[in-house]
Amino acid sequence: MAPHRKLWIRLGAGFALGAALIDLLLPILVCLPGFVLHGRTRRALGAKTAARAGITVEEATRLAEGSGMPPELLRGLPAGLDEAEGKRPSPPMPLRGNTALHPILKGGKMSDEFIFAQDLWSAGGMLIVAVRRPGCWMCREQALAVSKVFSKVIASPDLPGMPKFVAVFRDKHIATGDDGATNEIDDFRDFFPGETFVDPYAMVFKALGDRQFVETVTSREASVWMMQRMFGMKSHPVSGNFHGGPDTALKFGGCMVIDRKGETKFVHQEGLGAINYDALASALRELAR
Repeated sequence: MAPHRKLWIRLGAGFALGAALIDLLLPILVCLPGFVLHGRTRRALGAKTAARAGITVEEATRLAEGSGMPPELLRGLPAGLDEAEGKRPSPPMPLRGNTALHPILKGGKMSDEFIFAQDLWSAGGMLIVAVRRPGCWMCREQALAVSKVFSKVIASPDLPGMPKFVAVFRDKHIATGDDGATNEIDDFRDFFPGETFVDPYAMVFKALGDRQFVETVTSREASVWMMQRMFGMKSHPVSGNFHGGPDTALKFGGCMVIDRKGETKFVHQEGLGAINYDALASALRELAR
């Protein structure tokens, strides 16, 4: 065979082998980026799915402890919600004994007279509730739920040596008569049987962390707190509204049990998890001994 014919045969065989390799490798080369991207997408979607998935049974049981809610209710909370830890401006602090509190008169007006906090707790201790806004239905439900615990443990609060039951409001909640609305503190008393005072310098709120509603509203703890409020509406419905503006509705409160020496025996910062009613009742029983 002539040399030039052998050359053409070899070139043809080379081209055929190259074409076969291209046919074999091209689909792989074309699909490889897709496989890589698909894997990344699956991992990303997996992370999002995990974030949307409910929390574990153990975590739900821990969050529901003493709250009156069944753990199963909290299993629907997304596992990826932020933790509120580290977002608090400050942890709860002891309430100062020289905190001046002004009694609230009928009609929601503030008395010019005042009493020091230590004079309220010195005889038998005190359960004090700092109310974020008296017209808010969540604040009213929360106050009513705490009232039920107090009434169950302290059957005769008027007896000497028994704990006081007190609610405090900021001066922004005092009736001015220029808004044309019914006084919300008077309406609040329908759900709270204790004494009511104005905390003009927000000292009780500062002792409870001086926190704003928006600071932890997307956290798991805030979700648990809101679920407890909604669950409570099933057993003790209340009336209320969401009419408050940012200057009157967004300062978180909470509740504290303070003994005769001024020591805090129980504290719950509003919006940071559910109120542990069992722990609250235990602290009140200690005061009543």
